[in-house]
Amino acid sequence: MDVEVEIYFTGDSVNLLRRGVAQSLPSGPSGRETVHHFMAEAAAHGARFLACSEAMQERDLTAQDLVDEVSAIGGAAAFVARVLDEEWATLTY
Repeated sequence: MDVEVEIYFTGDSVNLLRRGVAQSLPSGPSGRETVHHFMAEAAAHGARFLACSEAMQERDLTAQDLVDEVSAIGGAAAFVARVLDEEWATLTY
């Protein structure tokens, strides 16, 4: 499928964007790959990673603390705008 993908990291999940966190987290029991490996692969295929500015502020994170795959920093308003846009489908986990 040829679709645009944006992944918003809010709350505690923003820590996955902190340098070194996803790189040290195995993606499964085998430990063959890290979570960061799959994040980098998704970014290479065009997925955009967005860090919640409020979540970053609560965790004392700056843009310099984040992995290179982060495309943008956006607040709740940016996420809600996508949710309300009829041309976008939103999945929330």
